[in-house]
Amino acid sequence: MSISVFVFVIIAITVVLTLIAIGYFLLYTNVINKALVTRGRKHLHMIPPYKVVISLLIVLIIGAVVLGLIYLPIANRMTNAHDIEKNLREFQAVNDGWNVEVAMSDNIAAALAYDDELTDCTFAIYRSSNDTFKNYEYRYGGHTASVEQSVSVYKYDGTLVLLSMNALHIAKIERHDGESYEIDPNSPFILVIPSGGFDVYDSDGDLIDLEQDWWYEMRQAD
Repeated sequence: MSISVFVFVIIAITVVLTLIAIGYFLLYTNVINKALVTRGRKHLHMIPPYKVVISLLIVLIIGAVVLGLIYLPIANRMTNAHDIEKNLREFQAVNDGWNVEVAMSDNIAAALAYDDELTDCTFAIYRSSNDTFKNYEYRYGGHTASVEQSVSVYKYDGTLVLLSMNALHIAKIERHDGESYEIDPNSPFILVIPSGGFDVYDSDGDLIDLEQDWWYEMRQAD
C-alpha cells in the first residue's frame, strides 16, 4: 500500500464515520422533537450526540494508528519492475529520455539505463531477502567500463547478473546445462540467470571468448 492509498483509506473512513454521525444526529433530533410534541408518552432513549461523536473519533484514531503500524513500514517497498525503474531514475538522476531495462528473479533485480546513442549508461542491482514481504533493496550500481566495453557479471546467492551495452555484439548466451537466451546483437542487454558456467556467441554462431577480453569482469557480490 502506497502513502497515497493509505491517505485515501483514512479519508474514506473519516467520510463514513462523519455520515454515521450526521445520520445519528438527525435521528436524535427527530426523536427529541417528537418527545417535545407528545409529552407524557414513552420515547426511545438515545445516547447524546456528543458521546457518539467522541466514540467515532476514538474509533477513527485507533483505526488510523493500526493501519499506520501495519502499512507505513512497507509503504515504500520495491516489488516490481516499475518500482525498480523509478528508484534507478531517482537515485541516480537518470535522464527521462534514457531507456531502462529491468531483469528480475525471486531474490535479485537489476536495471540498466542508457541513452539512445548508446554512448553512456548506468546500472543498479537490488536484492530481496524477505520472502514474506518482498522488498528489493539497493546493493550496488553506478558506471563501469566493463559494462560499456564487454560484459559485467555479478554473482549473488546462486544467481548471476549479466550487464552489457553489447559492444561485442553478443547474439546468444548459452548456459552449460543447455538453456540459452537470445540477444539482440545491436542492443544492450541485462539478464538475471541461475549461477553456473555459460558461453556467449555472436550472430554468426561463433564463440566469443570472454576470458580473453580485457574489459570482461566477474565479481562475487554480497
